[in-house]
Amino acid sequence: MYPALSTIEAELNGGKWGFVIFRCAYGDDASWKRFLGYLQAKYRYALALEGADRLYEQLDWTIQEDSALDGADAEVVKVIFQEWLEQHKDDESVGHTRARACIMIDQDVLDDLGYVYEYAQDIEEYDEEAFVWVHLISSEDDEKPTKVGVDYLMPNAYVNINIEGWEAVERKDGEEVAKPS
Repeated sequence: MYPALSTIEAELNGGKWGFVIFRCAYGDDASWKRFLGYLQAKYRYALALEGADRLYEQLDWTIQEDSALDGADAEVVKVIFQEWLEQHKDDESVGHTRARACIMIDQDVLDDLGYVYEYAQDIEEYDEEAFVWVHLISSEDDEKPTKVGVDYLMPNAYVNINIEGWEAVERKDGEEVAKPS
């Protein structure tokens, strides 16, 4: 099993893992549903490939939907995420990494996923160029949001945030989207 998955499994102790997702684009429900389907299919396949199917059952994308967030930027999402964390501080399902960062999906993310579908990238193919990406937003005020490739997000970025800190997921010089080096 991939080492990052072993780390997640050891820390879960039967709990949940995954990020809170903030939907910030409401103009096209079909694109939103396509994104969620892509995310679920991508991780179901990747975890099965690593023999970690059981982790998929514990994967929890806590989705925050509110049309008032349509067009919201990362700073707005950060504040709302911090409020969400305060409201859920006693919830055992909000583990360390789940409290460390959230995901923001805006129209740019949905548009780039549409591009991938247009050119029929196979869900089983590792997206090393990070054509499909998300905004990853730290709960810490001094850490800037970054774009992270979906294939790098889980389990790599999820684990690296705890082990190496936010610097592990920040974009490197010249990178538009953070991805494994």
